[in-house]
Amino acid sequence: MKKMNILIMAVLVLLWSGTLSSAQAETVNKGEVKLTQQQKEELSALHRNILAEKKKLITKYVEYGILTEEKGKKILTRLEEHYSMLEKEGFVPQHKMGRDKWKHHHPNHQNRP
Repeated sequence: MKKMNILIMAVLVLLWSGTLSSAQAETVNKGEVKLTQQQKEELSALHRNILAEKKKLITKYVEYGILTEEKGKKILTRLEEHYSMLEKEGFVPQHKMGRDKWKHHHPNHQNRP
């Protein structure tokens, strides 16, 4: 019975991840999206809340010894950079699909050939 439960969970995960991938492919920005100032402010508030919670989580990981202090600082810096880039881009993620694969919006990210 235990093996059957594990098998069912594995199948559900695979089905769900396939659905997620197709959903992501459908939501790729094919044109320029213009958000209103109110929409930007709402997205900004949501992203700030997410950033604050992620910072709390990383701080706890460091406190409990799951992450080193150096690794924690590196992650926190990366989270701040990510928020800054989203803010700069008007809270519209800039991903590109196709032959170039995903083009991440981090300034130091290098696409692989």
